[in-house]
Amino acid sequence: MSQTIWKYALDGTVTERDMPFMAYIVYADMQGGFPTLWAMVDSDLPLEKRIFHIVGTGSVFPAGEIDYIGTVMDGPFVWHIVEERS
Repeated sequence: MSQTIWKYALDGTVTERDMPFMAYIVYADMQGGFPTLWAMVDSDLPLEKRIFHIVGTGSVFPAGEIDYIGTVMDGPFVWHIVEERS
């Protein structure tokens, strides 16, 4: 087992990222102009596709089951990050 923290920039309102199986998201914030996630991962595990949505305050969340990940501030904007449940 090789536990490390990896960074994942989210570059659209819907972003797919390949992450090691069971990656645990520990933090969300803005970095370099993009909402970004940091996750504790075991880099020895196989990758799985995960889908994240960025939703503005007052906007409609995606249909279906989702998990709340975090909220980030971007100047006057507030973005909420959720993940689709598979």
